[in-house]
Amino acid sequence: MMHGEPPMEAPLVNSPFYVDYGINVHIAPSAFIHRDCYLQDSPYAPIAIGVGTWIGPNVHIQSVKHEIDSRHRHGVYGPSWASPATVGDDCIIGSYAVILPGITIGDGCVIGASSVVTKSIPAYHVAVGNPARPIRKVALDVPDAPGLHYERRGNRMVVVPDLETRSDFGRDDAAGRMVYAEYANEDSDESNNSTASVAQLPAEKPAMVGVSSCQARHIRRAEQELMQVLHWAEPESPRLVVVDVMLLVGAVLSA
Repeated sequence: MMHGEPPMEAPLVNSPFYVDYGINVHIAPSAFIHRDCYLQDSPYAPIAIGVGTWIGPNVHIQSVKHEIDSRHRHGVYGPSWASPATVGDDCIIGSYAVILPGITIGDGCVIGASSVVTKSIPAYHVAVGNPARPIRKVALDVPDAPGLHYERRGNRMVVVPDLETRSDFGRDDAAGRMVYAEYANEDSDESNNSTASVAQLPAEKPAMVGVSSCQARHIRRAEQELMQVLHWAEPESPRLVVVDVMLLVGAVLSA
């Protein structure tokens, strides 16, 4: 570099930084990679990291996979398979996330810490979990992704389950609402009423976030028992009744 010439642009990479092979890694000059990241590229399948993307510490990105049948692996001498791994522009990849071969993460995505990305993520979505699934869009005004269903909740556009296929794209409150809807259907069938749906649920009914199906059933029963008890409870004792039922709900959640 001659005197007075500006320095060459290069990504900011904190050490230690590990690559294997390292001959087919393409990192945009404005990207940032934190320490202890590992990139496993291949001569036949590149790893690409886009403009303005942040990679958190201990992230693994791989473009190589191996035969799952041990009879064909032949130890370390068997075949391996390569497929490109791409992270788009302006993404954030949380700490300890793993991105597997053949995955494309669209522009503007946020991948939660410790997520395992086994399927491509559409642009401008937040994805979390193992396997990672999109749970909402990063902003209200970004485009929808084909095949996903949305519901606006305040200033968020949340990915919600498809009621026809019962597909579920994450453990957001949408997943809790799905659990509630399923057991609302069971209750309505038992009482010979018409089948309930998410649209028919009361707007004020809170979603059951992170609650298993068994816990959801018990909480639902506790709510019904509470309403029955309050129907005949004496006016001077409703507070005691509410405390008893809340203890029951607490016992269900702690079980």
